[in-house]
Amino acid sequence: MYNSDRFLLYAKERSQQTVNQDTLTELREIRSENEIAEVMRDEEVNIKADRDSFVIGRFVQVFGYSYTTEKYVRLVLFGPGKFSDGLEIATPAVSDSNSWKYNWNPGYSLQSGLYTFVVYDPEKRISDEVSVRAEKGAVTIVAAGDSSYYIGEKIKLSGTSTASTLVYLAIQGENANPQARKLDEVSVISENNNLNSFVEVAVRTDCTWSYIWDTSIVGKFLRAGIYTIYAIEGPFSPNNLEEKSFGTISIIIKKPFVSCTVSQSTVAQGDQLIFSGVAEGRTRQKIQIWIFSKSFWHQKIIQTNSDSSFEYKLSPSQTKQLKPDQYFVIIQHPMMNNEFDIYVDDLKKSVLTNFPNTATLLFSIDGPGSLHGAKAANAIVEAINNPNIDDTYTKCMFLVELPVIQFIPIGKRYVGELFTITASSNLAIDSEILLEVRSSSFDPNKKSQTGEFSGVVGTVKVMRGESGFNKFLFHVDSSKFIPDEYIVRASTLNSDITASAIFSINKPPIILFLKTMFHRFFRK
Repeated sequence: MYNSDRFLLYAKERSQQTVNQDTLTELREIRSENEIAEVMRDEEVNIKADRDSFVIGRFVQVFGYSYTTEKYVRLVLFGPGKFSDGLEIATPAVSDSNSWKYNWNPGYSLQSGLYTFVVYDPEKRISDEVSVRAEKGAVTIVAAGDSSYYIGEKIKLSGTSTASTLVYLAIQGENANPQARKLDEVSVISENNNLNSFVEVAVRTDCTWSYIWDTSIVGKFLRAGIYTIYAIEGPFSPNNLEEKSFGTISIIIKKPFVSCTVSQSTVAQGDQLIFSGVAEGRTRQKIQIWIFSKSFWHQKIIQTNSDSSFEYKLSPSQTKQLKPDQYFVIIQHPMMNNEFDIYVDDLKKSVLTNFPNTATLLFSIDGPGSLHGAKAANAIVEAINNPNIDDTYTKCMFLVELPVIQFIPIGKRYVGELFTITASSNLAIDSEILLEVRSSSFDPNKKSQTGEFSGVVGTVKVMRGESGFNKFLFHVDSSKFIPDEYIVRASTLNSDITASAIFSINKPPIILFLKTMFHRFFRK
């Protein structure tokens, strides 16, 4: 039900008819004489809010109508803190259609609690009110992956925020403690209410946010250790977060490294050589391989596998060209900036460094004054060790020798004996060796020969040995051998390397013969 003057106003709006202002005034005066002020509150001005509650840091809209003759209303707010006695916050204008509205955006300093908006006419004779609750919002943060990262990686940070339309990122940790730092410029201390000392990230309409942190940009300022990343509703330093919404996540920052092992410390010409290891850092991390000797140098850039491992091979055809010598190997990691600061020029005649200036000559590889072998390797190591160069490295070495097969003395053997022929070699593991054992008196080209062959032929593989040399074994059953002098000859299947040794097989003494027969019988 409407009272008379309110009814006439609504009728005016809907029928587009003119209502005499004197008539409205007269009706109000009559009503004011007979009704209490509580009724008048609802009839002259009114107020509503667009929500029952709102998150601190966002705005709330209040609106309503005013049927006074004045062109504005007075808006007073009651609530916690400075609003406890009421504080006039605005005087919204009243439109020609008698409506008004106001957006209240108190920022982040507001206390949570119940707030009451009271609208008055200019003389504060009549009023209406509405209450809304201010609630503290929430900010969350997560990091993609396992929370453990190498300097130089890109880390995706993401989360939600119902506390603000922007989140502010800072980091605190090993070299920032006790002060937080700007995430993308860790030399800058995060100061309270200083926008320029935080990374600012917009919150999407679905209340989510994300940010890619490229640690290579700040890598030189980071040390390995545990760090805390803050996502805050406003530009507040970590020691000013009371009553503020924020989220944190702890991450581990690790320094990239590279390791390498060589398949064998001594390699024979024509054998394959394998360098393998791990280079942590970026996915498909690139590394640079240097090899130097007195008469040889080699440089190659490769990438790691998805699990950060790598393998690089020198093929048999390559090692066959290497002269017997000592070879020095350096595996170079570009570290945080993913850029090699020691490198060769386009003509591959000089090694350059980026300190003190880009493309500074470190040493020449070709021509007068050039460096080779250990001197060249040491020059690269010293350059990488410069504190102004962020690269790191590991080193190893190997020897190239002429292929060698050496038999261990076999000694005197007896017919029927089981024995093992042993030899050492610098040939690679799994190299196949052809072994021939035959009587030295056997010569199929002589007519006087009976044609009988006393001996054995077989193939064995090289096994890992000791003291830098590998070995192979060949087991012999001499039960069908005749007493004679024997030659054992070893040769490789894919090269012309050979070696031989001589031993004798004699008739066994009767006691040894009986013992041998006894063992053979019971072994069967």
